[in-house]
Amino acid sequence: MTTYAIPAARPAGFGLLAFGLLLAAYFGVLTLVSGWKFTVNQLYFG
Repeated sequence: MTTYAIPAARPAGFGLLAFGLLLAAYFGVLTLVSGWKFTVNQLYFG
């Protein structure tokens, strides 16, 4: 039995990967510039 992936699955995966990498870069730079406590406050919308 042959299964076919949805044609949009690969671009959507790349988009999610890019989003995750950008979010990680944002929080990494935020941590370096403002410190860990400020970064954690940003995560909790504090």
